[in-house]
Amino acid sequence: MNCQTTKEQISQLLDNELRAEELQPMFQHLSECEECRKFFLQTKDIHDSAKTLEYITAPKVIDQKFAVLGMEQQQSFLSRKFTISVPSAIYSIGAVIVLMLFIYVSGTIQEKQIAEQYRQTMSLTMPYGASSYDRN
Repeated sequence: MNCQTTKEQISQLLDNELRAEELQPMFQHLSECEECRKFFLQTKDIHDSAKTLEYITAPKVIDQKFAVLGMEQQQSFLSRKFTISVPSAIYSIGAVIVLMLFIYVSGTIQEKQIAEQYRQTMSLTMPYGASSYDRN
């Protein structure tokens, strides 16, 4: 076991989340590595101190103020007016037109390629000298 793995497992150990088969190699490493042992003791102190902290809830007045503040911010966002400059609008419209032309031309090129492939396929499947109009 290496130091990195041991340090990652210390938190799991303190939270009783470590599997039984992982305990022995970790304790073996802790008995041999002073740096990891120090890390374990510091982490254990922090973990134990955190358990003694009291949990308090905010007074209702503060909750109400945050709720009002949240509603005010939401209303100000919804009532915000969005503006765009004339040059930006022109550039945007131009970009849309160019994009639409590109899509149209790409589609047309693909249609021509597909039609050409179809013609080539049909000419290979027709008997020599027969045309597509000679179907009796």
